[in-house]
Amino acid sequence: AKIAAGADCASPYKTYPSVKALSTVVEFQNDGDNYICVAAKNSKGRTAATGSGMKVKSDPFPPKTPAKPVSAGGNNLDTINITFSWTAVDDQGSAGLNHYVLQIGSTPGGSDVFNGSVGDELSQYITGDNGKIYYARVKAVDKIGNESDWSPVSDKVTVNTD
Repeated sequence: AKIAAGADCASPYKTYPSVKALSTVVEFQNDGDNYICVAAKNSKGRTAATGSGMKVKSDPFPPKTPAKPVSAGGNNLDTINITFSWTAVDDQGSAGLNHYVLQIGSTPGGSDVFNGSVGDELSQYITGDNGKIYYARVKAVDKIGNESDWSPVSDKVTVNTD
């Protein structure tokens, strides 16, 4: 088997000459389109190869890490309505950004209030409780599943409606 730079399999950049199994792990070393080409050799030494390669997209690069989320109303709220927002980030590879994962908790890095995907939204609304403190952090995920690091944790947001 070989990994090729083009669909015609004429310009390989890595070959696996001793592959004897029906499957093997292949490491892609570049970002973008790669082609897997297969050749088989029979017991008499005759080789037959695929005419063209199978296209496989590779993206070894995670998205950039988002900046820390901020509360739209500031850090000391006189309302139970809290909106955390963050700025969009780019994927550093060719796959493209898929979604953001947000955690909101009562402790820094916690997720006891909210923990999940928010799609491609850049903000999330929650209803807080009077006298409680909230923190948020976010990470980006590309279309292949590469994840950024978690953003820094937001400043604490205190709800005080008294």
